[in-house]
Amino acid sequence: MTGEIASELVRKELEKTEPDTDLHLLAKVRGGDRVAFERLYRMYHPRLTRFLYTLVKRPTLVEEVLNDTMMVVWNRPDSFHGASKLSTWLFSIAYRKAMKALRKQDEPMEDFEAEHRVSLDPAPDETSGRARVRQLLLEAVAELSP
Repeated sequence: MTGEIASELVRKELEKTEPDTDLHLLAKVRGGDRVAFERLYRMYHPRLTRFLYTLVKRPTLVEEVLNDTMMVVWNRPDSFHGASKLSTWLFSIAYRKAMKALRKQDEPMEDFEAEHRVSLDPAPDETSGRARVRQLLLEAVAELSP
């Protein structure tokens, strides 16, 4: 099915829907209606938040992924072709965005063995002692006759 045919089918289906249903709101979003987008955002925010929290377990990341998901809805509403429910489309976008965010996330991990591991680097007193010995040797060599 081509994109134009799918869009036409979605448009015909939208004509049958009640105002303020998710499909009707998406149709308005396609036209650039910010109020409709806000309603759609508020409609799906609680469900997407719960879904994303079970995936990523970090509140700040949940909010970021949710906003990224809704930006896809705002920027590319025509990518919904009606092959599934709107909620399925939204949750699949959210899932992909969450997995991508988790791959990018550089969560610092605590090294519990660090205190017990022997360092191969010289200790600070060894470093300063070596520098002092080197300085003394250079001064002594400078005092030698040719």
